[in-house]
Amino acid sequence: MGAVAHPGLGVGPRDRRGRLRRADQPLPQSAVHARPHRRPGGEIDILDPAGYGQVTITKSISIVNDGVGTAGVQASSGNGVTINAGSADSVYLRGLNIDGQGGAGTDGIEFLAGKRLKVIGCVIRHFSADGIALFPLSGLPVITILDTVSADNGSGGIKYFETSGAAASLLTIDHADLVDNHAGWPLWS
Repeated sequence: MGAVAHPGLGVGPRDRRGRLRRADQPLPQSAVHARPHRRPGGEIDILDPAGYGQVTITKSISIVNDGVGTAGVQASSGNGVTINAGSADSVYLRGLNIDGQGGAGTDGIEFLAGKRLKVIGCVIRHFSADGIALFPLSGLPVITILDTVSADNGSGGIKYFETSGAAASLLTIDHADLVDNHAGWPLWS
């Protein structure tokens, strides 16, 4: 399994610290190892099909699977992906299979803070609570969910709840399949 962090500087393959690597050096073994070693605005490209661990995102990042096989984020407890980024940070998730291990995980994706979130072509399933839980704490986040499946979750497929009077999101959901969840897409504000 492998993932590589691209910090957005220079051209060519990089090591875990964002330095250009020689062709004979091994790649990082997981997105979890690659994530802390990239600068804000960089990208983690999934190189091999594998099961990766849970991720907490605190700065701008793109995690991209361009079809190399299943890039599974598995949560045996807690959330698969937690986003608590800065007010100017953008998060882009594409092509991930986020699994709650038969209800052991709480939420597939939990968004708390950030300027922008895009979830494209992901499958989120088997969580005890929500597939995608959108709970913006403040600011005006722009959230886009496209071509995504949220299935077999114990509560909502996609849930939006404004936790603060200051938060007001622009939310776009297009071509989302919400299947066999307790509720489809509950919205509270």
